[in-house]
Amino acid sequence: MDLSTPAPYDPAAQRDPWAWCALIALAFLALLWLRLGIPSRISFDEVHYVKAAKVLLTMQKPINPEHPLVGKEILAAGIRLFGDTPQGWRTFPALFGTLGLYAFSRALWLASRRTLATVAGTLLLASNFMWFVISRIAILDVFMAAFCMLAMWMLAGAVRVPGQARWRLALAGVFLGLALGAKWNAVAVAALPGLAFLWLRLRRHRGRFMLASDGPPIEGISLAEGALWLGTVPLLVYFALMWGGAMVLTRTMRFRYPQATAVSFTAAGNNFELAIAVAIGVFGVTSGQALAGVVGPLIEVPALVGLVYVGLWARRFFPDQTPHRAPTPTSPSPGGDR
Repeated sequence: MDLSTPAPYDPAAQRDPWAWCALIALAFLALLWLRLGIPSRISFDEVHYVKAAKVLLTMQKPINPEHPLVGKEILAAGIRLFGDTPQGWRTFPALFGTLGLYAFSRALWLASRRTLATVAGTLLLASNFMWFVISRIAILDVFMAAFCMLAMWMLAGAVRVPGQARWRLALAGVFLGLALGAKWNAVAVAALPGLAFLWLRLRRHRGRFMLASDGPPIEGISLAEGALWLGTVPLLVYFALMWGGAMVLTRTMRFRYPQATAVSFTAAGNNFELAIAVAIGVFGVTSGQALAGVVGPLIEVPALVGLVYVGLWARRFFPDQTPHRAPTPTSPSPGGDR
């Protein structure tokens, strides 16, 4: 897709192969479902994520804190709905792998508008060994990848169908936030659309790059508005999932309010200072990477301040917070024990 000169979307130019892509996705799901319960015990990285999902269901002390909650919550939902069996662990990964495959086909069609290229690309991903494997075992990668594919579908549609750009960009931001909430590795993919938007507007408008709304990648959408959908929305979704999920989890586990808020803000916080330092050290203080690193705290700090007020409001849902006072020591009576 040539973003510098986007052609208008013309569905009559070539036939949309959505039905063929849907058939490929259904065939892919059927192959996944074949002997989905084998291996019949925890395998590979399932040792981390299945156990973490089970702990979420029992509301015990959280484990596997190096990964965010969304993917583990989906695995936990699968165990609750379909049973604590190998097939129960892997049902949602199979469904999300299929959904991600179909979303890829839609993104490819909107990007290329070529029937043969779309069908061929969908077949290639469906037969890709890595995609097949992560769709068949209970790990977090498939959820992150599926949400990224859904975001790419929405982004390609926003570029090719400018009249639908705003709601597609909003959904893309939500899906990118969910991808970040599934696994932090998605941050590299989440940054690419915004950086491409920035580069194209800088190249075309120079000093007016922030507010100019004409030209690629999306006619009628300024970089400032694009930053809202592709920068602010994903981070707000991420904070809502991490902070809100931690607050609900700690409340269910009967944490006291001070401990619950500490856990929630720790879950939602990020080491953005380290990210900026690395970007400056590697690429230079005037680089685009350093500029992109600054966007995070510009959104994160106000978001965390806003969450402080939400946390104060949420205090009412916790048990009585009256501090327990130790009994006042009394003086020994005369003639008592020395």
